Amino acid sequence: MAQEIQQQQISAISITPKTIEINSDKISTKNENGLLNIKTPENFTGILTYKVSGEGKINENCLLTVSKNSELTLFEDREGNLEGEAKIKIILEENSKLDLIEIQNLSYNSKLNINKEVYCNKNSNLTREVICLGSNEIKVDCNIYLDQESNAKDSEVFFGNKEQKFELNTNLIHKGPKSNGNVQIRGVLKDKSYCYSHGILKINKEAQQTNTFLSEHVLLLSKESKAQAIPALEIEANDVQAQHSASVTQIDNDQLFYILSRGLEEKEARKMIVQGFLSSVLSQASQNMQVRWLSLFEEKWNK
Repeated sequence: MAQEIQQQQISAISITPKTIEINSDKISTKNENGLLNIKTPENFTGILTYKVSGEGKINENCLLTVSKNSELTLFEDREGNLEGEAKIKIILEENSKLDLIEIQNLSYNSKLNINKEVYCNKNSNLTREVICLGSNEIKVDCNIYLDQESNAKDSEVFFGNKEQKFELNTNLIHKGPKSNGNVQIRGVLKDKSYCYSHGILKINKEAQQTNTFLSEHVLLLSKESKAQAIPALEIEANDVQAQHSASVTQIDNDQLFYILSRGLEEKEARKMIVQGFLSSVLSQASQNMQVRWLSLFEEKWNK
């Protein structure tokens, strides 16, 4: 007889450069030799808040396993003045589901490299939603591996200003047949900020009947801001659907003139154009992400 689904609201895991605090009686957690190992039980449904904050150097190393037939919502927040590296490995076991919401709102002095690997086993489902706002320099490498009949939807928005530098590398590697992937990245840059966005859709020979899509689009709000959006395809199978698109553009002067003619000030008109540009990603995001984005965007836009 199948084990009954467990319902549990999980307490937060807080990581600072000095301390690690864990409070959960349903999640298996171990901290050995610098590796934080987190694992859900099977047939589990719950919420986990994983918060990294503080000031100083950090060397973050975490392994998260979402066990068979489990559903986990993970809020991954980073804030404060941090410098260092983060290595995160996530394993979705068969028939599991993970909703991952990442909020990066570090201080302008922060410099961080994040390496993330997500392994989606058979019939598992990943939804990843990312907000990238803070830091002086940040590099995020995310590799998502898709096994047979697994699914991944990745939605990312970023907003850079001053002299911020973002490097966002998101890759989908289809390893098994009938897997589905969708990556949408949209961002805006102003002042002297810069973003390098690179994504690869790789389909192995065994991954027949795969359907995958990647888009990277950036809107520049100043003459000094710069961006590179570089998608790529690597296809070894012959029965697949794979598409990608990319653009780096500026605000259309005719569109701006039309909005100004309706009586809005230029700052508000530009804000309206930015919101419309990002809406294709945000309109499909969860309510949690939309609420967080609106408050964080307003705060940064008005600086």
